[in-house]
Amino acid sequence: MATSRENFALDWVKGALQESLDEAIAALDSFAEAGHGEAQMRECMTALHQVHGALVMLELKGTTLLAEHLERLAQHLMIGAVGDSVGAGQCLMQGLLELPGYLDEVQRGLSDAIEPMIPLINEVRETSGHVMWDGTNDQGKRVSSGVYFYEARTAGNVVVNKMA
Repeated sequence: MATSRENFALDWVKGALQESLDEAIAALDSFAEAGHGEAQMRECMTALHQVHGALVMLELKGTTLLAEHLERLAQHLMIGAVGDSVGAGQCLMQGLLELPGYLDEVQRGLSDAIEPMIPLINEVRETSGHVMWDGTNDQGKRVSSGVYFYEARTAGNVVVNKMA
């Protein structure tokens, strides 16, 4: 049971979250065995979308961010937008298997901080073709959780956006 009053609702939905994660894992397994399959990845995405939505409603920041990136990776796998589908599938499976551990920690009253998940989130981002961030500023010092603005420059393009 959650020891922190702010996360007591997690106790109510933890079983349903695990069921959805199990469905996502089964769908991903089917996809990997077949080597393709839009229907399997759509099922995986649907289950991840349910998990993500529940975590948003619970106002959990770190686990929500991880679930969001896992859902995006599943979408990229479904549409064939990743270079290495086997590696992307393995990365997605790793995230699906690690997410319940983070939820267990929050349920025990530990912080839902983003920092412990940054390596996995960055791996998912990299596999999806996104830029990785190590959680440090330009001077190499670790920054606290929050909303950050970034500027990305490529050949002829400059993009300014925010990340949470």
